[in-house]
Amino acid sequence: AAFMPAGITAVNGGNPSLFWARSTSGNNNAGSAVFYNYNSNAQGDQDMLQLPGFNLNAVSSPQLSFDVAYARYSSSRSDTLEVLVSTDCGASWTQVFIKGGNTLSTASQQTSAFVPTATQWRNEVISLNSYAGNSSVMIRFRNRGRNGNNLYIDNINLNGTATAAPVAAFTAQTACAGSPVAFADASA
Repeated sequence: AAFMPAGITAVNGGNPSLFWARSTSGNNNAGSAVFYNYNSNAQGDQDMLQLPGFNLNAVSSPQLSFDVAYARYSSSRSDTLEVLVSTDCGASWTQVFIKGGNTLSTASQQTSAFVPTATQWRNEVISLNSYAGNSSVMIRFRNRGRNGNNLYIDNINLNGTATAAPVAAFTAQTACAGSPVAFADASA
C-alpha cells in the first residue's frame, strides 16, 4: 500500500498477504491501482481504498468518476466492486455503486491473470447529489474478492459546481493622484 498518493488510505479487511497494489497498466497513463483477485483464494476477502474527506458544503451536482478494468474468471469465481459513502466520519457507510461479474467486466471472461489493454477500460460516473451541501463526505472503493480475476481502478475524480463564488469586498480612503492608498479587507 506504499504506492498510494497522500491522503488515500488502504484498509485491509482480509488476507494480510494480499492488498491493493500499483500496476504499470493504466488508462492513458503509467499506472493504476490493482487488486490481484486472481492470486487470492480467500473467498469474500474485502479490501478498501479510502479517499480523503471532502467538503461538499458549497458544491452542487457533485459526481465521482473513475475508470475500471476487469475480466471475470468464471461464473463461480467473479469479484465485485463497491463504492461507499460516509457522512459520519466512517461510523456508517452507504453503498452508492455496486457491480460484479459480467456487469463489472470490461473484457471477455478469461482464466489467466487479466492485464487490461487500452480498449478494455470503462469510465463510471456516480451522482453524489444527495451529498451536496454536506461538509464531511468520505468515499471508499471496496473490492469483494471471490478468487476471480484482477480488478483495476484509475483516474479517480470528484467534480461539481461551486454554488457561490467567493466575494471580495474592499474599502479605501479617498486619495489624490500619486498618493498611496490603504485598503481594508471587508470580505466575509
